[in-house]
Amino acid sequence: MIFGVSCGLVDEYIGNSETAENSEPMQESASFEENDMDEENIEKEDEMRMEKEEEMRMEKEEEMRIKKEDQMRMENDRMEKDQMRMEKDQMKIDRENARLIKESVNVVNAPSFEYFNRYADIETLRIFALPEVSDEYLRKVGAIFKLMFEDNPDIDKNLQNEFFQTMKNNYVYQRVGYKGPELYDMDSDNPKIDCCPKNNYDDNQTDYIWEPEGSGDPTGEIIEHALHTITNVAFKLMSSDWDYADSGSKLRLAYKEAVDKKLFNEESYAPLKGGDDFYKVTTQEYFFWVIVAEWDLGFLWDLPNEEFLIKNKEDLSSKLPMSHQMFQSFVEKILSPPKLSTIEAIININME
Repeated sequence: MIFGVSCGLVDEYIGNSETAENSEPMQESASFEENDMDEENIEKEDEMRMEKEEEMRMEKEEEMRIKKEDQMRMENDRMEKDQMRMEKDQMKIDRENARLIKESVNVVNAPSFEYFNRYADIETLRIFALPEVSDEYLRKVGAIFKLMFEDNPDIDKNLQNEFFQTMKNNYVYQRVGYKGPELYDMDSDNPKIDCCPKNNYDDNQTDYIWEPEGSGDPTGEIIEHALHTITNVAFKLMSSDWDYADSGSKLRLAYKEAVDKKLFNEESYAPLKGGDDFYKVTTQEYFFWVIVAEWDLGFLWDLPNEEFLIKNKEDLSSKLPMSHQMFQSFVEKILSPPKLSTIEAIININME
């Protein structure tokens, strides 16, 4: 009996041992599976964390970008407002300067002169007006001459004073009329007016400056014909370098350089060729272009154009050195480049 029990115990022991031995590999396998799952979970958590961090980084970058754009927009708005304020302030200054300049132009009734019933003196230049011309327009013309006669650091006062004295001694003058020569039948055999006011004011003049009918902009008209009077009359009287009749003068040589290089087109003046007026007219037209190019005002006449193929002062100095040298050594020492904003204010402000 004891033997039977013992055998049972042995069998039970052996069975338990086998069960224990068989369970160990299963436990180890389960442990490995759990470890794999833990690693997968960790990897997923890491991926989620990294995605979250990347998302947060991108959100922060977007916030910074938007903030920077807002700052730039605000800065641009501020700069635009400052620019508008400065332009507005400059317009006020220009308008005030224009008003003062125009007020300083004194219109004088002149019954002692023929045909021209009023004048205004700007330095030593006398500007005569025909009866149809308004006082307002005469003041505009006078004011723009004043701008050209202003002082600046490039002006040679001795040379400028010689220029003023030359105009005074030789009774140089400018004529101002209304609409155009057709109003006075100037091209007919019986013109309504003679060329000159008399009383010493005779030959030392050239073109008229015409007051336009209506609301046309006279800026180009005034500047061009004012420069014709200055270069073709006053400069010629002042220096032989400006003698358009002398083929060896600096003016004619500079003109020839431009024609030879096909930068000045003289075709429109062909009907005058061979006559006394050909070089008188062509050189005054040519050097008007030179001056407005040097003053960077050529855009008012759409430079370069079919007559003058130069854009600005840089273009001129590189392609037409003789003309550039004449400008530097003479013109800019006597005349000031008029400021466009002040010209516009002079034209647009009416004193009447």
